Amino acid sequence: MGIDNDFSLDLRNVQTFEVRTSAYEAKMEDTANGNPQLDKRQDPPYFTVTAKLKDNSETPLFFSSEEIANRIAKAMVHAVELCGGGNKEPF
Repeated sequence: MGIDNDFSLDLRNVQTFEVRTSAYEAKMEDTANGNPQLDKRQDPPYFTVTAKLKDNSETPLFFSSEEIANRIAKAMVHAVELCGGGNKEPF
């Protein structure tokens, strides 16, 4: 999925949300590709609200502001709870 594309997200399939930095995203990608020693910088940085789904896939939403990313994540957690999704395990 690219930036500025339309997509849908079934909130009942969301387990958790996580706010990540662009540096963290780059490090994860480099490590997955066998290059954990790379240290990429994003200028300006961006932030993702990453939805972790029941099938272990992830869907990122991109934001230029950490404050907005955190506010969206909080709102999305509430929306998931209202739709019956989320992690149901007690601990």
